[in-house]
Amino acid sequence: MGRFRSGFISRYRTVKRYFLATNRIFPFSSLNRLPYFVALRVLGSLGARFPFVRSVYVRHSMANGTWVPGLSDIDATIILKHGMDSRDAFRAMARFWRAWDTVRRCFPVLGDINVIRDDFIHAWTRFTIRGYEARQWTCISGEHVVRSRYPAMQERLVRDALDHALTHYLEHILAAFLVDKTLDAVALAEYRRITAKIVRYAQFGEPTPLQVKPAESCSWPEIVSVALSALTTAALRLMPGHATDVGPTSAGPPPGAVGGDKTTAAGAFPGTELLDIENDALESVMASDGILYVVLKNDAADANLVRVLTRMPALAQSCTSRIVVFTAALFDYYLYDYSPFRHGRLSDSRTVLIGSDPLAWCTAPDISSCARHICKQTGFVLTYPYSRDFLGVANGDGNISPKSVLQRYLFLQLYLRKKSIAASHHQCSLDCRDVAPDLYDRLSQNLNQLAAGRNPALGLCVFQDLVSLAERASVIVATDAGDLPT
Repeated sequence: MGRFRSGFISRYRTVKRYFLATNRIFPFSSLNRLPYFVALRVLGSLGARFPFVRSVYVRHSMANGTWVPGLSDIDATIILKHGMDSRDAFRAMARFWRAWDTVRRCFPVLGDINVIRDDFIHAWTRFTIRGYEARQWTCISGEHVVRSRYPAMQERLVRDALDHALTHYLEHILAAFLVDKTLDAVALAEYRRITAKIVRYAQFGEPTPLQVKPAESCSWPEIVSVALSALTTAALRLMPGHATDVGPTSAGPPPGAVGGDKTTAAGAFPGTELLDIENDALESVMASDGILYVVLKNDAADANLVRVLTRMPALAQSCTSRIVVFTAALFDYYLYDYSPFRHGRLSDSRTVLIGSDPLAWCTAPDISSCARHICKQTGFVLTYPYSRDFLGVANGDGNISPKSVLQRYLFLQLYLRKKSIAASHHQCSLDCRDVAPDLYDRLSQNLNQLAAGRNPALGLCVFQDLVSLAERASVIVATDAGDLPT
């Protein structure tokens, strides 16, 4: 099966290369679109086969008409009818995902798909850039039922757009760069397109956005540099208190930090000797919880920035830690708004290997930033029980992160119940135990056993618990009169 899949992917990339080479040549400019039209028809008919599917929507470039054959995928959202018994829903969705897997093997242009119940739409569309963009979806099958409830607040929209851009950077650009993925013609076109998307979202709300994208012939460091530059500019705009040149601290490392120096860093963390520690672009290198944070200066010269970035793939191969690369302003935004609970973990334990300690100049998150972060998990909470990720695990296929799932669900329940939250990951976990100890212990145990594959029969039990929590969250969010954080 693995050999078949490898060969299939190779042939598909060959087809994509052909599309990209001929998209501007008649009659291929029209012929190359035919597989997408056929895939759309099949996708619509797939929804019609299942009586519990109310609508099928396409999103992103397929909805706004900017898709490019060979580069674009068909991203879709399936709207389910509510009211099914949980046992019937569990079995029905398992059948749906088996049918989806078959269709996708025949039509690899089908990309990301998510599933939402029709009674969850109001709550789901209130948060993140996905909720805002739901107004642009196109219904290709069934009833048009999606209405975006995203509030018309410019600052929140700009922050959500930057979060979306940062996610694309971390999960797509940086992840591929660090494994030193070969940039053939198809890959280069794909990552240039993703980088252009990062720039577009990072400049969201700008009156005169710059049309910046990597050159048609460029290297990985240049692609990453363009993405980082756009993200840094946006972070500085949203974090005006951040100094352009943070510089080293003279008071020594704060509590929780083990001060490092250039001579001992390589010995403590093998691989860091590959960094050009005298480079003017390097602000700090810090390790914590199996992650190596490389923080670059905001105003580093392009040549120095590219020189540091060039060494990152080799560092990733020789280092056992996962590597993330930020600029100083972007790291400040990351810890304050994008992942505020990470700040508390770093405060408890970190090792500063090179340069200044970032927590000496990063903005500490407050209760409002933690509450915003928790409310942004609403979309995950409402869709995860019906997703391929969960139902694949529940049926003996796939993987799951029990701790992450548990915390997203219970942190949101805790906040919606109390309308207050501690700015501490550890304290939130303790509060969840105190508020619902039986649920916490049962869900934690069942998720861990399910992830380990020890008892697949628990899939239905976990599904019922998660759906119950999702229904409770949906009702509170949908009927909230404006008390939720923005």
